[in-house]
Amino acid sequence: MLFRELSYCPLKIYFSLSPPLHPFFSQSVLNIKPEVTEETEEQKEEKHQTFVEKHKKQIKHFGMLRRWEDSQKYLSDHPYLVCEETANYLVIMCIDLEVEE
Repeated sequence: MLFRELSYCPLKIYFSLSPPLHPFFSQSVLNIKPEVTEETEEQKEEKHQTFVEKHKKQIKHFGMLRRWEDSQKYLSDHPYLVCEETANYLVIMCIDLEVEE
């Protein structure tokens, strides 16, 4: 069919007037952001302490690795160590080692 022929076709060819197979507006969705609660310093410190107590040996092992490839492989094997608590403990560990010297 040419465009001209299509433009003269009745609309019933294009649009079916049968009822829809499912209701379109059966539910409503609202975009409501959950309330973000700020952690207190005590909660942050307790979270840090529990994480370090649980993973202290692995964090120390990671901190002592020298080669980039070894560090990257160790973190890919232990992805839970990629967090702020690990970084904070490594900084504290570096400061302690520097004070010892």
